[in-house]
Amino acid sequence: MEEYVITDELRDYIIKWFKNIAEEADTLTTGNVSHNKAMIKGMAARSAEFVEKYSVGIADSASDLK
Repeated sequence: MEEYVITDELRDYIIKWFKNIAEEADTLTTGNVSHNKAMIKGMAARSAEFVEKYSVGIADSASDLK
């Protein structure tokens, strides 16, 4: 698997977002699946949009960031 160099801040945001998505998925029931599906989908889309907007590309190694 390839490894990518990102900032600690972006790494923390990504981890937080995936944990939030997982927590929301845990709350799914037959009664709220429609509402929560839309919320989970929105959280994932906003997370991806943020990474696309604020990342500048992928570095092959830490020395590429200097």
